[in-house]
Amino acid sequence: MPFRLVLVGEGTDSPDFHARVLAGAPTKHAQVDCLGLSDQVPQLLAQAGIFVLCSRYEGLPLSIIEAMCAGLPIIATDVGGVRELVEDGVNGFLVPAGNQTALSNSLDRLQSDTALRIRMGHASRERYLSSFGDKQMVIAVAQRYRAMLGTV
Repeated sequence: MPFRLVLVGEGTDSPDFHARVLAGAPTKHAQVDCLGLSDQVPQLLAQAGIFVLCSRYEGLPLSIIEAMCAGLPIIATDVGGVRELVEDGVNGFLVPAGNQTALSNSLDRLQSDTALRIRMGHASRERYLSSFGDKQMVIAVAQRYRAMLGTV
């Protein structure tokens, strides 16, 4: 099944990185774009069907929050604070860092199951709205200020 792989982030536009990606990608079925840093992330997410973050180390990744805002199902490595954003089997899949088989299986599952992809995408959007939407952030910041001022 043809697909488009878009890689965004520091270093993804280097010739060496691009060559390594192409060496491992099934290029007869894939269009691979290595964009480097980009200010077009919201537009790219709006065009995406699945979001993948396969980091070895993370804190609480803003990129996953952005993908949740876009209503995408998430596949991410289970490192750092990722588990606080991705509920395995609900709004995406968590895979062990470095486990290419688990990552590939999760991608295959989402690519072949449209209903699951849509359901997980909706769950991501709902989680974003309930935890990271404008209203929730204003409430959280106000609570923090009240706590710091001792007016809680």
